[in-house]
Amino acid sequence: MKGAIQDLKVWLFDTATAIEKLPRVIASEKRYFVIGKSPVTLQRIAKAGISLQNANGKINVGPMSARADTTTIGPNQAVNAAEIAAFDWLMQHGHQIEFRLVPDAGCYSWQDARQKLK
Repeated sequence: MKGAIQDLKVWLFDTATAIEKLPRVIASEKRYFVIGKSPVTLQRIAKAGISLQNANGKINVGPMSARADTTTIGPNQAVNAAEIAAFDWLMQHGHQIEFRLVPDAGCYSWQDARQKLK
């Protein structure tokens, strides 16, 4: 993959551990890449008082496969009611949400995706 990083350390946390550890990560001089399993997870982290602000000013959303009770909003992008509510909440709290499957691909915003749900 273009731009892949070599020798990268990876840590996996459940939401409660992430809420505990992310303040130290954010305060660190090092740069980290945080990946959440779903927008609901990111909403829980933000509601716990953890800032999701980052250097590029966006929350990038990758693939979200079709599942039971989801609506397709783009290629390999499907959301359920809880995810819709979480994306709405994140946007209302100042986050720019961008759907981009791979770094070199085009993207669209949550506002654009939201229009497909009406």
